[in-house]
Amino acid sequence: MITWIMPTFNNGRILAMALNSICEHTPGMRADDPLPAPAVIRVVNNGDPLTLSPHPRVELVDTGGKNLGWEGGLVKGLEGVTTPYVGLINDDIQIVPGSGAWQHDLQKVLDDYPDIAAVGPMSNFVMGSQNIANPLEPRPYRTNLLVGFCMLVRREALEKAGGIHPGLPGGDDFDLCIRLTKAGYHLVIHAGTFVYHHGSQTGARLYQGWWNSEEHITTTRDALIRKHSLADWKACMTMHVEPL
Repeated sequence: MITWIMPTFNNGRILAMALNSICEHTPGMRADDPLPAPAVIRVVNNGDPLTLSPHPRVELVDTGGKNLGWEGGLVKGLEGVTTPYVGLINDDIQIVPGSGAWQHDLQKVLDDYPDIAAVGPMSNFVMGSQNIANPLEPRPYRTNLLVGFCMLVRREALEKAGGIHPGLPGGDDFDLCIRLTKAGYHLVIHAGTFVYHHGSQTGARLYQGWWNSEEHITTTRDALIRKHSLADWKACMTMHVEPL
């Protein structure tokens, strides 16, 4: 039902932790599980040659030695995907013991509501309404913005919205949320689902001093306003939530 796309760049230790946690703590994802796998993880290697331990739920997509970046990695990983749902996921997340229902709960939102394009979990390292500091009841909420560290998307909606757009200095998740909303879909935070996020494991390493700086944030904001409009940007940034 789900293909998770996980771009990575020379982040082997954290990547291994992410893959191990997903496969160990998600029902049906263990290598020895006799049940049909509910998902497959496509790791898109943007960096040095990478060898992964063989696992029936994990695929390695090589870029031929090219660093395609986050968006380019997503585009590469989505090639040939036919599952109804696709996940956009960072290589520095971790599924903690006791959170095994995370994937099922996200998928159920898309199963139950055909007008929902994408759903994301709560986390410790994330901006806006998805941060666990927000006092939300453990249930789904409609929202205007999902952060792309872990986002489950209806493939049909993604295609209708134009797919992944490379080229922005940042804020690809803002861009996608705006385009999905313009395409007539809604977005949901599942406040009963938690995914741990180490955060800034690649961007801060590659762009030291600039990534998430005031200059970076301003440059990203201006690029999104030019691409869409000031009204679209403001609507995306309202951080509005209402129970689904």
